Amino acid sequence: MTIADGQLRMALAALREAIQSCRSKGVGDEALGQAAMTEAMPLLVSVYGPERASAMLRGLSDLAAVELERH
Repeated sequence: MTIADGQLRMALAALREAIQSCRSKGVGDEALGQAAMTEAMPLLVSVYGPERASAMLRGLSDLAAVELERH
């Protein structure tokens, strides 16, 4: 982990708790994924800039494609 490990751990715990809470209320993973991206995209662009945020998403897309091929 990086970026002030304590803060990162707190943020991860809070996000995981929120996701679990939504799931327990019947919110589906597709809606959760869309909500997460809706919130994450402006934050990523703000923190890393548009070019780096775009590169991060391309990397995730490439990784997802590889995983899809494996299954």
